[in-house]
Order: sequence, then structure tokens, then C-alpha cells
Amino acid sequence: MNTDELVSLSAEPLRLDPPGAVRRLGLIALGTDLTSERDFARLVPQDRAAVHTARIAFENPTTPERLRRMQPGLTRAADLIL
Repeated sequence: MNTDELVSLSAEPLRLDPPGAVRRLGLIALGTDLTSERDFARLVPQDRAAVHTARIAFENPTTPERLRRMQPGLTRAADLIL
């Protein structure tokens, strides 16, 4: 695919990182999760990407209702990364 053909779904123009730039990856982790952030960082080559993590409050046990209540928190967590 030619980069001239890429389309942005937002009002902002699509900007591609220059070749060789350090990539930025966002991770939203559950507040009760003690391992994903470290494991995710190990999978990413540190010289090529940076991992930025935000946490979201979470209550055990997992139920459909509790997952639905997390939805506004996902948006806030993503805003922290951006």
C-alpha cells in the first residue's frame, strides 16, 4: 500500500513517524494486574519502541456488569497515554 493512500478517520491529518523513529506503544493495564506491564515491555525492543502504561481500576471477580462499568475508565486511561 502506498502511504499516499492512507486515510485518517479523525479530523487530524494522518502523520507517519519518520523511518527509524522510536515507536510509542500504549498499554492500558488493570490496576490489579502486576505482571502485564513488565512482560509487555520485555517483548518490545527498547531501542525501537517505548511503552507507556496507564492503569484502570478493576474489581474482582470479573462480571459482565463490572466490565461495562469500566468503559468510561478506558477512555480516561487512553487520554492519559495520549
